[in-house]
Amino acid sequence: MIRKFTYSIFLLALALNFSSCMKEELAQGCPSIVYSIIPEQTDELKNYLIHNGIEATYDDKAGFFYIIENEGNGKAINSCSDVSVTYVGKLSNNSTFDSNQNLSFNLSNLIPGWRIALPYIKEGGKITIFLPAYLAYGSEGVANSIPGNAMTIFEIEVLKVY
Repeated sequence: MIRKFTYSIFLLALALNFSSCMKEELAQGCPSIVYSIIPEQTDELKNYLIHNGIEATYDDKAGFFYIIENEGNGKAINSCSDVSVTYVGKLSNNSTFDSNQNLSFNLSNLIPGWRIALPYIKEGGKITIFLPAYLAYGSEGVANSIPGNAMTIFEIEVLKVY
């Protein structure tokens, strides 16, 4: 009986915590980050890192890897922050499909992987993220630049958080 009660209290506390986070994001007009982990894609990403001798931290809640090169010391970032960044996007064959310097946008308009990973650093920070397709461009990819179900790698430096 006590175990069941303790478990119920734990679930209630977890639900209230999740609910308050969601309310805060919704109050800011920030849409939820929606994705479903696809274990095969996460395993493929893990094998890529091992094969290439890359040591990265694993985010087990979302299923991606990252390397924080500089945590930054400026403003904190949330999944809907307005930011200015410099970045390079690559495929697993090391070909660059996109890059920009000092580009500004709101994170809520971006792929889930960016929205989840960028809050790990602050303004002035730099992170490399290794994303399975479900956190990037999915099974469709992007015509003429990113194949469907492609893992992607982004080197991102956050210049400014507004």
